[in-house]
Amino acid sequence: MLVFPGVVVFIGSYLQASRRKRWAVVLVLVGGVFGVIFVGGNAGFLFIYIGDKRDQLLVLADLAAILITMGIAITNLIMSVMFVEDVKKKPSRYG
Repeated sequence: MLVFPGVVVFIGSYLQASRRKRWAVVLVLVGGVFGVIFVGGNAGFLFIYIGDKRDQLLVLADLAAILITMGIAITNLIMSVMFVEDVKKKPSRYG
């Protein structure tokens, strides 16, 4: 249950970065949302309930990594859309 969102994010990141698939950002975002729900909601609540400070910090670090990954995926999508639109424009012959 906790591994599946990470695998989905990994596959989406791989497809987006190496295969230049724009639709892979959907995998990253879906996996990220489920990761936040499962890790932040379930594991975070559990470690807060039992009072384990070290594991609470690990959950926060995992949530930060998920949010950073989602932000990079969205930035990559925006940049690839802008770059592809610039490449598709025909250059003018006379300046």
